[in-house]
Amino acid sequence: MFADSRTDGFDAIIRKRCASLLRRVRDSPNRILSALTERWDSAMLEHWIHLHVD
Repeated sequence: MFADSRTDGFDAIIRKRCASLLRRVRDSPNRILSALTERWDSAMLEHWIHLHVD
């Protein structure tokens, strides 16, 4: 249904929004926010990576 109408499905929308949020947080001048996403053992980064791998 979504492919026929050339519209993103729910999973694609969630992945794109999470990627957009991650990019905006990493580019933020706020040092606390950028520190949360720069650490590879961060739970937030782990969740975002899990969304894109599965």
